Amino acid sequence: MPGRQLFDVGPRTENRLKLASESHFSFYNLSAEAHVETVRHLLENWFTRYPDEAKDELRARLRGDDTNFHGAFFELYLHELLTRMGYQVLLHPDIEGEPKHPDFLVLREGEPLFYLEATVVGPSRQEIAAAKREAVVYDALNEVHSPDFFIGVRIEVDSKKPPPGAKLSRRIQKWLRTLDYDELQSIHQPGNLAQLPTFLWDDGDWVVRFTALPKKPDHRGEPGVLPIGNWTGTADWVNYRARLRSSLSKKARAYRNLDRPFLLAVNVLDENITGAEFGEALLGELCIVVPRTDDDPNDQPAELHKPNGVWRGPRGPQNRRLSAVLFARNLVVWSLHRAPILCHNPWAAHPLPPDLWPLPQQPPADQPAETDIHNLLDLPEPWPPW
Repeated sequence: MPGRQLFDVGPRTENRLKLASESHFSFYNLSAEAHVETVRHLLENWFTRYPDEAKDELRARLRGDDTNFHGAFFELYLHELLTRMGYQVLLHPDIEGEPKHPDFLVLREGEPLFYLEATVVGPSRQEIAAAKREAVVYDALNEVHSPDFFIGVRIEVDSKKPPPGAKLSRRIQKWLRTLDYDELQSIHQPGNLAQLPTFLWDDGDWVVRFTALPKKPDHRGEPGVLPIGNWTGTADWVNYRARLRSSLSKKARAYRNLDRPFLLAVNVLDENITGAEFGEALLGELCIVVPRTDDDPNDQPAELHKPNGVWRGPRGPQNRRLSAVLFARNLVVWSLHRAPILCHNPWAAHPLPPDLWPLPQQPPADQPAETDIHNLLDLPEPWPPW
């Protein structure tokens, strides 16, 4: 049947790093590198086990932009994870009295156990579009032959209009030819960095300042080293904690007529978010409560949760229909060996039995040893494969 294979069939000749402006799927689909072939083989196998009636829709999303890819990839991952745990997975089940459909109904030997909904918390489409425009500058710079210098980049003014990458590469190359390595090496000392030569590129839409940084003498001319030295873009910091709380709260209220546990799986596309921050999103921000007086020596500062979590608000426990949240931190292809953590709602209307989940849980379950995620998914050795 046409469209039933995820990746294109045929020879591949692209032996290069992923371009900053390139989508994840496009790179996986085109690359001839051996480690990317390993990724393709794994995802293609997962795709063959996805239900036939939903393959075309999932394939279209995986082959789309990165926003669509991340959402579809997470659903494909969860389907594979659940089936390898021995469950059957029904897509988009009906719930009596509900106009919406959760992503999965999870069954064992035909018995319905719990519903599962998947969501991804990441940059907005506007932020992704801005980053892709900046990536054109990044990719243009990496086309430059620079055996003697790293190049620092500071984007001072960006534009809704993509910059002319090829023209920029040529102009930077021409500027580098005017520089003397020995002269810059003598300047490149602590306290003298402001004296390094810069080039201001202004095309009427973009204003970008480049700085030449001499490489160490024993690293001059090393093959395969990209010229990017340091990078300062115009994008603001993304507050993933606020977005996480908002997304969880919205999903927690999506269904009212639930007759069994409801599990929400969330993939936060931020490598730096911690389990503690995730816990604060669920239970409320941690704060230190200090006694107003020191009259009673037993009154000591105490660490408490503010009543602003998904599961606990000003009036006490809330969103009790949300039984548990499966937290994945920046789950992408290279981090598949990192197990997500299941966090149970202590006030759940329909608690999820801990023995249904063989991976890490909070609070820790009184059960046999946890299953190793690497073995459960049968990931190739080593993983990641590069």
